[in-house]
Amino acid sequence: MPFNLDGFEAFVPIVDVDTAPAAAGVYVVVRPVSCPPVFLPVSSAGRWKDKDPTLPITELQRSWVPDEPVLYIGSATAGGTGQRGLRTRLDELRRYGTGQAAPHEGGRMIWQLADRAQLLVGWRLVDDPVAVKQEMLDEFCAMHATLPFANRKR
Repeated sequence: MPFNLDGFEAFVPIVDVDTAPAAAGVYVVVRPVSCPPVFLPVSSAGRWKDKDPTLPITELQRSWVPDEPVLYIGSATAGGTGQRGLRTRLDELRRYGTGQAAPHEGGRMIWQLADRAQLLVGWRLVDDPVAVKQEMLDEFCAMHATLPFANRKR
């Protein structure tokens, strides 16, 4: 049974994240197809702090959660000025995935999927995104006994 995404909105292609609000929230990256993934030997992601984002295919295979469209759960705070939010965080995700040096190493495994251009992003506005993300990760782990594919830590 897939993870419950009630309350999430938008589900736009990852390249269209500029439609996200500049507000605090949580977001999910989903793969809208259920066929087995094809992993690329080299990541399309950019180097952040000169770190190669590519992971061994065996690690990607080991982390895959079959029959689960949710690949990554993230959060975005409003920042000190209240202007950061989902729009900025998701733009960092998009830029990182297109090979630019952007501060979004989280979720880097999605950039080794052959069908990464078809991935969708949905979001939900919340007052405490860090706590809600943790609750979502806990719920996902309770369902699947593991983290989402591209989340590497709780």
